Amino acid sequence: MTNLVLPFTGQSNWDNTLNTALTALNDGKAEKSDAVTVTGNQTIAGDKTFTGLTTLTGLPPKDLKYAIELSGSNGSNVSLGVKTYLDGAQPFTFGTWIDFYSNALTDDATVWAYGYSNTNDKGYVARVDGATKKLQFFWGASTNQATANNTFCYGKMWLVLTYDGANTLKVFKNNVLMDTLTIAARNADSAIGSYLGTRDATARNLNGALDDSFLYNRVLSADELTSIFRTATFPTSGNLFLYHFDERTGTVATDSSGSGNNGTINAGTYRVSAFGNPNRAPSAPITWQASLANADLAKTCAVFLGSSTTQGADSSTLDTRYTDVLGTLLHRNFNSASVPGGKHIRGTDAGWNTTGTTAQNSDGLGLGSTVMSAGATMSRTLTNCTGFDLHFVQGPGQGTFTYQIDGGTAVTVTPNTTGTSNRHDGVITVTGLTLGSHVLQINATNPCIINGVYVLNGDTSTGVRIYNGGKGGTATPDFVASNSGTMWQRVASLGNVNLIAIMLSSNDFSGSIDPSIFKANLYTMIRSAWSNLSTTRPDIVLINSYKRFDHVTYGVGFLYGDYAAKMQELANELDGVHYVDIAGLFPLMNDSVHDPLDLMNTDNIHMNDAGHRYMARILLRRLAPSIL
Repeated sequence: MTNLVLPFTGQSNWDNTLNTALTALNDGKAEKSDAVTVTGNQTIAGDKTFTGLTTLTGLPPKDLKYAIELSGSNGSNVSLGVKTYLDGAQPFTFGTWIDFYSNALTDDATVWAYGYSNTNDKGYVARVDGATKKLQFFWGASTNQATANNTFCYGKMWLVLTYDGANTLKVFKNNVLMDTLTIAARNADSAIGSYLGTRDATARNLNGALDDSFLYNRVLSADELTSIFRTATFPTSGNLFLYHFDERTGTVATDSSGSGNNGTINAGTYRVSAFGNPNRAPSAPITWQASLANADLAKTCAVFLGSSTTQGADSSTLDTRYTDVLGTLLHRNFNSASVPGGKHIRGTDAGWNTTGTTAQNSDGLGLGSTVMSAGATMSRTLTNCTGFDLHFVQGPGQGTFTYQIDGGTAVTVTPNTTGTSNRHDGVITVTGLTLGSHVLQINATNPCIINGVYVLNGDTSTGVRIYNGGKGGTATPDFVASNSGTMWQRVASLGNVNLIAIMLSSNDFSGSIDPSIFKANLYTMIRSAWSNLSTTRPDIVLINSYKRFDHVTYGVGFLYGDYAAKMQELANELDGVHYVDIAGLFPLMNDSVHDPLDLMNTDNIHMNDAGHRYMARILLRRLAPSIL
């Protein structure tokens, strides 16, 4: 059993340190390691210290199926009955997968309570402080309190507490020891029950979801905890209760430990579980994986659809947005040595220089194209370029234009003006340029529309291509609107599209779009993709990204986890659709203060360059697990 440890060497070097850890995994250097751990300290907001422990584990757990959702209201909990099994200074290990839905709590949120009464100095309570979001542990009287200063509780996490029966309580988050606290033993109050999700059924209620909650009357070993975390394999010795919450109906929480300690679910709702080790791989996208294996022999394309994060908001350049960084990583791993690989630039991306009258519409890949009036020009320098594919619109009303390379001879392009109007299927390919920087200028002889350009770098006929179809401010309704057909026309024109990745839940959540409508829109997108790309029938990957941090709740109060559950439902229902959850790998608080890895911009919505690189590395492991 090995562990690759990399030191944290200062804020300015954090991204390099993290990328080194991820690269070690990607290059196979940590192939037999149980983890890659980045250790060290960094300062948050000038007056708090975060002990940075980022663990990247290897094996995925089994599916956890269903979870129980609690509303945060009085009466919504899992009642465990009056219990005394921890009396007499009994050691214990308590753990659960948990999803904290709200981090702007006006009250504290209880995770687990064992016969607790502060007035009678009885029992235990593990809860999250509503102001600091830190885990707190109480034994008996309310003055008996210990705070886990390094255990911030937000979003999805695996929480474990171990008590040695004397004075030591250890707190683990995602199988990493975060805090060691000093406490004392207490017996339960025989008149008060034990609970999950509430202190005593009347206060400190949890607004969130629980899955695979367990309790042992002993301290589990590190290997036993790792086995639970990585493979959901629970040891039998000393197991007092184990609730999988897979019943789906009724109010009985079946105890799977064999101890007969069934619980009662009060005002809880079953949901498809979105829990699991955040490093778990998706179900295998076979079409995409097969195309990667042969990328040195044939071209394979992936299209990323999303909102501002996918568009590249707040990345310093186009090259630093996550789709481009991911493209570079895939090129290094799957292209032949003689094919460095190119990049996609949309007609609406920053960096185009225009003259005359131009405008942007909402058609084509990325739901945006540049409309050029007669006499207008648009130009930019294409770096690392051996040629390009120029994407333009065809159909009635589309006029001729010319293109020039490095100020050379103007070459006329005449769109096909027959058939349906506003067809986003025009492509002209130019090859044979000397590798280097070249200035492309497009001149509108007559009114025309340009959707974008793919800059070739040796990858005319082989290699991996990544196309960016993100547009800021969009949600799923925008991708099923009447103009969305032009997007699928462009995608179909690319050829050899074997993967379509969709990352769209953020703005549906912020706009309070009903999760059922969100699911229906995704289904429409999937069917449109397959009907337009019937030859290859690409794999569809639905990505649950980090929850935006500018607000906590929205509108009519749909929960961010609701959207993840709908994506997972589609993956369960449709062959060729895969769900990837990367939210758990963003160790961020849902507020403007805590961003321990410095991945976010100051707007608390978009990532900075470090965040884009981080996301690209995560997606590399999800979409290309064969390189590990």
